[in-house]
Amino acid sequence: LELIISYDHRTHLFKKAEKQASMGIKNVTAKLFSKTHSQPSQNTGQGDLTQESASAEARTEAESESETKDYFLKKHRPGCTGMFWRSDPTGKTKLESNKHWPRDGATLRGEVLSIKGNKWLHAKQVKQKGGNWENAPANAYMPFEYNQHYYLSDKP
Repeated sequence: LELIISYDHRTHLFKKAEKQASMGIKNVTAKLFSKTHSQPSQNTGQGDLTQESASAEARTEAESESETKDYFLKKHRPGCTGMFWRSDPTGKTKLESNKHWPRDGATLRGEVLSIKGNKWLHAKQVKQKGGNWENAPANAYMPFEYNQHYYLSDKP
């Protein structure tokens, strides 16, 4: 009889602890949700998340050099004539389009990020060889090295 009571008591304590942990997670989630949705955005004065703040949120996993720099699209070997934009490597935002994708010899302007150990450029503008600066689509990214084929260099 003592063994059964002891077992029931432990089961009750385990279930109680499990319920408290579950409530703790729910409370933390609710607090985070209320913070992100109740504080006004610095840009709009509204509480809703904007595309810009969603993009900034996506960079929370990333280390940023937070400085806009120019890089040149180069390749190690012949093949394709350029490289399409890549989606957000964190998966939190969506690439707007593949408009103005960089062709061979293009210059890209953007912010350097380190995401999951890989170096990426969050592109803001692109200048095709012999062309003018164009805005890159929203949430356009480019890896610094791709398949031992294309790479970004800070030297022309």
